[in-house]
Amino acid sequence: MKFFFVDAAGDLDDEQLCFLEDAPDGIGVAYSCLCVGRSIVDRWPANATITMTPENPGIKLCSLVGNPKHFLLVHRDVKEVIEGEHARRGKDWPIEYLPVTIINHKGRPHSRDYFFINPLSLLDVMNTGASKVEYYKSNPTQIMAIDKLVLDSNKLADVPPIFRLQQDPDEYVVDENLHRLFQEREFTNLRMREIEQQPQRTV
Repeated sequence: MKFFFVDAAGDLDDEQLCFLEDAPDGIGVAYSCLCVGRSIVDRWPANATITMTPENPGIKLCSLVGNPKHFLLVHRDVKEVIEGEHARRGKDWPIEYLPVTIINHKGRPHSRDYFFINPLSLLDVMNTGASKVEYYKSNPTQIMAIDKLVLDSNKLADVPPIFRLQQDPDEYVVDENLHRLFQEREFTNLRMREIEQQPQRTV
């Protein structure tokens, strides 16, 4: 089974695309829950909004709306594919689907068809020996940066179709089944790259 990173920033070279700098309106610092996989559903506004800013004049909406905060903000069609794949496998993997209205530069609703996807599964699937990891000098057990991530195939036997890395929770990982479904639907601005794996150990 192959696995892929999802690029939450999307295509940074297309200035026509909507790119949302700000966090959802009115939730304060709680927005960080969306970045690192902590539950926010109990604090989610009934009519949540997120607003375009003058610094980013693009208004074209795609399957994924790019942003610099590592939010996974996607169209309803993408959300339904993820939801369907969870249901098909019949496992109770924790994930939140949080509806939001995108407000345009004129202060008007631009679309009500978008959702923040907040996977709450943080999994330790990194092969520490094969990966290149930088640690803080003051705390050699705390990761400062992961320069190269290699997955451990022996830890990937029963994982959700989309999850986060325990060592780097603002990254989103999808398996090859979800990757295939995304490609078959030809979702736009949804860029993925394969993650290296260490081969399984044989007895």
